[in-house]
Amino acid sequence: MKKIYVLTEFNFNDGTSIRTFTPGFHDVESDVADHWFVKAHCSPDGEAPVQNVDPRSAELETLAEEQEARIAELETQLAEAKANGKKSKSADA
Repeated sequence: MKKIYVLTEFNFNDGTSIRTFTPGFHDVESDVADHWFVKAHCSPDGEAPVQNVDPRSAELETLAEEQEARIAELETQLAEAKANGKKSKSADA
């Protein structure tokens, strides 16, 4: 048995049955792993691809967190202003 990492989903017909391979790791027989069609859909080194992380992603997440905090702060201030506004109107009446 060999372990392969499938990059894109494909169907493999070995002449007797059709097997569907989804992206990810699979344990298969050596003859299946060595088949040219299977190799065309697998990682050449048998490992999962490394995800490239865009450095702007962290910056964007930080900005989103800051924005959410500011929105929460403004909502609190709005609620306080509405509460204070209602009290003064009822006190004047």
